[in-house]
Amino acid sequence: MCDESNNRKTDKEFVILTRLYYEATLQVATRFLEMPTCNVGNAENLYGKLSEALRKRGIPWDNLIAFNSDNASVMKGRHNSVISRLKTSQPHIQDLGCICHLVQLATGCGIRAAQVPVEDILVGIYTHFDTRKTDKEFVILTRLYDEATLQVATRFLEMPTCNVGNAENLYGKLSEALRKRGIPWDNLIAFNSDNASVMKGRHNSVISRLKTSQPHIQDLGCICHLVQLATGCGIRAAQVPVEDILVGIYTHFDTSAKRCEVYKEFVDFTDSDHLKLLRYCSTRWLSLLTCIQRVLNQWDALQAYFNSHEEVERSVKVRDLASHLRDPIMKTYFLFLSAALKPLSEFNIAFQSEGVQIHRLEEEMCRLIKRILGYLIPARAIVGVPLREVEYGDGHQLADEDLFIGADTKAFMRSAELPVSAEKKIFQTVRSFYEAVLKKMFSSFPLDHPLLRDLKVLDPAARLNITPGTGYECSQHVNVNKGGREGPDAACGPVQCFHSEPAPHLNYDRKRDRYEQIR
Repeated sequence: MCDESNNRKTDKEFVILTRLYYEATLQVATRFLEMPTCNVGNAENLYGKLSEALRKRGIPWDNLIAFNSDNASVMKGRHNSVISRLKTSQPHIQDLGCICHLVQLATGCGIRAAQVPVEDILVGIYTHFDTRKTDKEFVILTRLYDEATLQVATRFLEMPTCNVGNAENLYGKLSEALRKRGIPWDNLIAFNSDNASVMKGRHNSVISRLKTSQPHIQDLGCICHLVQLATGCGIRAAQVPVEDILVGIYTHFDTSAKRCEVYKEFVDFTDSDHLKLLRYCSTRWLSLLTCIQRVLNQWDALQAYFNSHEEVERSVKVRDLASHLRDPIMKTYFLFLSAALKPLSEFNIAFQSEGVQIHRLEEEMCRLIKRILGYLIPARAIVGVPLREVEYGDGHQLADEDLFIGADTKAFMRSAELPVSAEKKIFQTVRSFYEAVLKKMFSSFPLDHPLLRDLKVLDPAARLNITPGTGYECSQHVNVNKGGREGPDAACGPVQCFHSEPAPHLNYDRKRDRYEQIR
């Protein structure tokens, strides 16, 4: 009994089972024989693996009575199949085919002949209600100050089942988790999640309901998600099918071990690096730049592979990929994005750190926006001007030759000798990308949030510039002044220590990205 080569992993296994009469129990039993690696599942390789498994165990061909597998042509075809080769070694071998598979094929023929979309309806109903599992979990984490370690730490709170993820149910699960642990609403200082409308919408959302229980709760939004949304706006404004190309390349190879083996020959031929092609996932915020860089690394090998593919004339997907990969304009876009996305990706990485970073958020948001502005407009238009008043539209932008597109992009454009019309189109796309990213960042970033300005009190490097009043203002934002005192004297003790003492009792270790207590 044979199981055809699996096509879902990098290395494909060929599972070989044997069915024999077991004298100890007087029963016919199925036993595992071997599972050799067989990355190219053609008849020659599969037959070779099977015969090698028998040879190693000293099993003669005469002992092979029957052969069974599914009815795929590579296994059961009349010519150039595993069974046709087996019959040259054992002419008396029996081959009845997999009767269960044959019944399923007959059922499929009947469904297709009836021309009733039964399968589409069943799949549609299933995917509408549940694409993964029956029960959905709502993960709740808490971020708190751990007095034992003098660190801000993230802890798992609860993961209740919430199959209908609307605002009412999510809020109910969150409030129930707090109630069970006796945590009052006044202890909830801030709430953070992604920026989906069910979580952060103005009306009928989780945050709108939380504000009825705790009016002073802070909500800054997930800055990493906002950066990803800005990146998505830029990609859509550029109208370049980058994401479709990345997904198309990955799915082409992911479902076929044979294609992966053939592609390795093109990698060797073009002297490219043997690197795994990465899967782009829009919900994994750091995957876009990495996938673009990987495709650029493999560009020559991919171009040679798809241009010589046997299905290039028959398959629309293969033909489109081949066309994109041999288009120098498309490669220019990929090179540009590999340069333009770096500051956005670096910002995202910085604020996915486990360390306390909120005191840096306002400064880093402004720095990121100024950096993108500097790619599009002259520096003199930025210096000394309030950030929201900077003009970056038509009439204020750099000339085409001065726009930032990356050194590799410029070098490639010179070597490709593109027509003037193509270059103009590229630079217009670059402008559209930057304008869309800036527009989204200006509209969604919490640039003017007073709490972010006052939370610089947490930055040891700024301790000499902090006044006692800063601590008071910060306490008012989060409603922690419960002692009845008013004015600067109501500020928390550590804040006053930061101001009055040149050397605070906590030291910031930049290498470890954490605060250390001075013993």
